Amino acid sequence: MNRAKADIFHGLEHALFFLISILIAISLFLTVQPGIDIWIPLFQTLLSASLLIVSIWYISEKGSFNWSPSLVIIALLLTWSLISLTFTIHFVNTRRLVYLQFFYFVIFWASLQIAGTLHRLKLVKILIFMTLVVCLYGIHQKWIGFPLTLEAAQGMENSPVGIERIASGRIFSTFRHVNSFSGFLIMLIPITAYALYLSIRISEKIGYALALIGELLCLYYTQSMGAFLTLAVMIGLTAIFLFIKNRRRLSATKWATILITIIFHIGMALAAINKARPDAIWSLEKGSSLSWRWENWKIGLSIFKDHLLTGVGAGCYGSIYQKYMTVAANETQYAHNLPIQLSAELGVLGLLLISLLYGWRIYQIRQKVNESGWTTIFELSLFGYLIHNLVDFDFYFSSLSIPAFMLFGLSGAERRQEIAISPLKKKAILAGAIAVGFLTIISVFPPVYAEYQAEQALDRFIAGDESEAYMYQKKAVQTDPKNSLLSADLGNLTIRRDMPTPVKLGKSIALYEQAVRFDQCNPGYHLRLGQLYQAQGDTVLADRYFQSASDLSQKN
Repeated sequence: MNRAKADIFHGLEHALFFLISILIAISLFLTVQPGIDIWIPLFQTLLSASLLIVSIWYISEKGSFNWSPSLVIIALLLTWSLISLTFTIHFVNTRRLVYLQFFYFVIFWASLQIAGTLHRLKLVKILIFMTLVVCLYGIHQKWIGFPLTLEAAQGMENSPVGIERIASGRIFSTFRHVNSFSGFLIMLIPITAYALYLSIRISEKIGYALALIGELLCLYYTQSMGAFLTLAVMIGLTAIFLFIKNRRRLSATKWATILITIIFHIGMALAAINKARPDAIWSLEKGSSLSWRWENWKIGLSIFKDHLLTGVGAGCYGSIYQKYMTVAANETQYAHNLPIQLSAELGVLGLLLISLLYGWRIYQIRQKVNESGWTTIFELSLFGYLIHNLVDFDFYFSSLSIPAFMLFGLSGAERRQEIAISPLKKKAILAGAIAVGFLTIISVFPPVYAEYQAEQALDRFIAGDESEAYMYQKKAVQTDPKNSLLSADLGNLTIRRDMPTPVKLGKSIALYEQAVRFDQCNPGYHLRLGQLYQAQGDTVLADRYFQSASDLSQKN
């Protein structure tokens, strides 16, 4: 085979892998949509797993993929997550199964292992771009925070949590799956660590300045305990390892620069947090962030002790949480601690595997730090991400887990030997990357735009303009009709409209039936339908939905 044909063949190999990645990404995207029956995501997941296993085998045979203990641990967690579903009867919230995130993890890792052959494309550009994205998010304050339904907004001003969120600007969220925005802060750590490692070389000043701006915006607007904890730990680790490895090679001026940088970061973090929420962050009183997390952790440990061997099933923590919830705890689907939640969902084997993952990453830091600039960045950043997951649940949301997957992939790619890439193969890889980006935009835009419309509706509703709120919410449902939450909110607005009672009852019932069609396991929707049918005078259907609501509540 001559050189030209070989280039074409290898280019097709890369294009094929990107195509497989696209198929898996689309499959997983469909899986996380509300209302998908349990067998559909299981089938899609198994199909995706088969494609992924074949792809990894092929890459490893070609010598283009590096195995590592982290990948083995992730694979075992993934396998046990699938097996755990056979031991549980709780299938609520299956669209948020943890193993889906691990699929994303392996996909990005494998893809970036291949992309790692393109070292000459200056990885720092990727990191600077990520920082710019964070800065743009930080500028738009009302796009940051907790998602709220129209029902939750009613009477919220009288709630301590509501007052806190409204005061800090966290009442709105364009991206429903972002939730705790502090997860995006992890994307800033690579540049910060890199700047520290290089003692702020002149060539990196622009990237470093962007990182500082992004961090300040994120800290000011999120006021997150998790963000502060992660930032403080990672800067501390960076300083410690730099001291151990470089204490004889760094000048006093460089050490002074590093020390000033550390003090500046920690000082600004404390100032931003204490200014916005001085009591909620550090207080253990009822209603504070720490008290909620403490109660969530205790509940997670109780679930783990009661289901020691097999756990309650991957992604099924929220389905059993209500049975353990105490008065002091808040309603949540997550333990706000990755090891505790995986232990509760996957049992003692899950605890063992996640502990091994944390232990291995610590070992990697010790072995790899200062091996090269990029290796130092990636190892520290990955461990920082794991630290953040001790107080949050980033791995359960693709928008928060993707930064970690990118770092895993870049970490593996950095340790590979650089090889020459022909122009033709580069074009094939670039075409595949463009295709992935294009399909991602097409698939993600409708639900994101629908959430934006719903935000506008919530804004108008709180302002007292229910007519405008109704119009925006209607546009949101038309954009994303499979989003049950949007349909239910529109049903609530419809029943408040100034129109004949039979008409608005009929429209509201239709919207709630649409919500139930795409989220059949929500007892609240069934209960609301029962109430609407009762108001309409249809006692047969009302009783049927009241009974189904009761049955679902007992299962949950």
